[in-house]
Amino acid sequence: GADLKGADLRDCNLSGAMLEGANLDGAIRSDTSWKRGTEIKNRHTGAVILTTQSDNLADDLSQAANRNLSHADLGGEHRGSAPLVNVKLANTALCDVDFTGAKLTCADLRGADLRGAILVRAALEGANLSGACLRSADLSEADLRGADLSGADLDGARLENAKLRGADLAGTNLRAACLNRTQR
Repeated sequence: GADLKGADLRDCNLSGAMLEGANLDGAIRSDTSWKRGTEIKNRHTGAVILTTQSDNLADDLSQAANRNLSHADLGGEHRGSAPLVNVKLANTALCDVDFTGAKLTCADLRGADLRGAILVRAALEGANLSGACLRSADLSEADLRGADLSGADLDGARLENAKLRGADLAGTNLRAACLNRTQR
């Protein structure tokens, strides 16, 4: 495969390009330069880059619901509220992603990096967030009933009016977390 390590691909038109096995370590990309729905697997890290031309990540991910997208880098300022029930995003980088109102019931988000994520009014009942990094995430009004948050890092997270009944908080870091009117 092509060696595109560290390449700046922001203004490249790569539609139709055969990139199977390409080395994309550290490559800078703009999702608008990739054909919608294209998947490229990094041969070194095993990371899957799910490309979109949409600013609605949730809609694009809903097409991949129940598929394993572990280790994918899907971070950015995306918006959406599509159903993502049972989606597998373990160990995924989702920094600053906007999942406002997303339906992530029973989602596998173990070890996911959700720093700064916006999960306002997200439905996360029964979701596995064990070991996830949710530093400074906004989980206001999120439904986390029965969710596994064991060992998660919620330092500085906002949980106002969140529903936590039955959630596993064993070993969870809640330092500087805002828990006003949280339902337990």
